[in-house]
Amino acid sequence: MSISITVRIELKGASEVCAISADQTAGQLLEQVLGEDGQDYEVLYAGNPVGANTTLSGLGIMDGEEVEVVIGKRMSAKLYLKQEGFEVTGAEFIQAVESGKISYVQKFIDAGIPVDFVGEHNLTALLVASINGNAEILEILLQNGADVSQYHKLN
Repeated sequence: MSISITVRIELKGASEVCAISADQTAGQLLEQVLGEDGQDYEVLYAGNPVGANTTLSGLGIMDGEEVEVVIGKRMSAKLYLKQEGFEVTGAEFIQAVESGKISYVQKFIDAGIPVDFVGEHNLTALLVASINGNAEILEILLQNGADVSQYHKLN
C-alpha cells in the first residue's frame, strides 16, 4: 500500500500528486520528484525540514494517508541561524553546545564554525559537551572531526 502525497514545489509554483510507500525516505521522494536536481532542495513537512534519511513512517505518516509536503530550495546554514536570531560566531556555537541545542550545533558546523573552536576559559566545544554530559552533541562533534587530543589545563 502506498501513501498519496501532494507535493508542492516552491520555486516552480507547481503541485503534483505522488504515490509512495511509508518506508521511503525524504531523499527518495526528492529523487522521485526532481531527479538529480534534488540535491539543492529539501523536504518540509508541517513546516519543518526533514532529514534525507528520514522515512515517511518515521514522521508519523501512515499508509493510506494523503498529506502535503513542500519541496523547497535548501536554506544555507548561515541564513537559517540568522533567521533563528543567532549571530554566526564561535561564541554562539559554544553557547548552543552548552545549552544542548543539538540541531543548532550541527547548523553552526555546517555554517563553517570550526568544530574545535576554543571559547571562553579556553574550553573547546567537545569539553563543554562533556562537562554537560550531552552524548548526542559529543557524537555530532566527533563525527565532524573534533580533536580529542586537545586538552584544557585546569587552574
